[in-house]
Amino acid sequence: ITGLLLYWVFARTGARLMAGIALPVIVAGVVGSVYGIAKLQMAVAPIAVLFFAIPFPEHVIGMVAMPMQLVSAAATGVVAPLVGLPVVREGINLNLNGFNFIVAQECSGMHSLVALLLTGFVLIELSDLDLFRRVIAIIAIVPLVLVANVLRLVVVLLLAEYLGPGFALGVVVHGFSDIIVYFAAVLTFILMIGWLYETQWEDEATPPSADTMILSEHSAAIPDGDDRLQHPERSGGDLEMVASPCCSPRAEGMSDAASN
Repeated sequence: ITGLLLYWVFARTGARLMAGIALPVIVAGVVGSVYGIAKLQMAVAPIAVLFFAIPFPEHVIGMVAMPMQLVSAAATGVVAPLVGLPVVREGINLNLNGFNFIVAQECSGMHSLVALLLTGFVLIELSDLDLFRRVIAIIAIVPLVLVANVLRLVVVLLLAEYLGPGFALGVVVHGFSDIIVYFAAVLTFILMIGWLYETQWEDEATPPSADTMILSEHSAAIPDGDDRLQHPERSGGDLEMVASPCCSPRAEGMSDAASN
């Protein structure tokens, strides 16, 4: 009912893009009503993936892409001179030997960010990480995309310096670089998940306590043939007599005193 109400409100107000938010809510309501709360909890992750099917409004994309453009341009302006490129940055413009390269919205890494968010969500759900490490992995997605995008821009500038701007900005090179950025970020993200899982496994593997180690050493020191020491219940009340021979004369004296 809540999902249908959301769809009706957004549809009536003309926000048809936002009306897509009602789809995951409706699916969650159907699953919970038909199969129960327990099954709904199991289906939370697959239902959450449906949010990525909702198209983002253009103004939202612009609000997120502009800071990414500025950060990518600023970082490229710092890294490019380190590899010998005389780049001069002005805002989101990168000037290389008279050729002006604009870090447009398409070059901000926004598309790679959305794609990596979906891929990262699936990879994190398939992993066995705890909540704390899952949050760390999600937060690390944005820096990974920015670093990969800066490397992409530096490669484009290198190609423009040695092979010409026409080749660097061509459809084959410039368009194919998006795929390179995405797969490089995904590979790095998989390696990071593996490292987080390794640290989690090390934290869960607790060393044995000192009492357990002492007990193990004591058990190892007992001869295998002395069955009464290893299993006192089989020797009855003679355990003290067998384990402490020095007490035998005392026991005999006490027996003589009792008879007298």
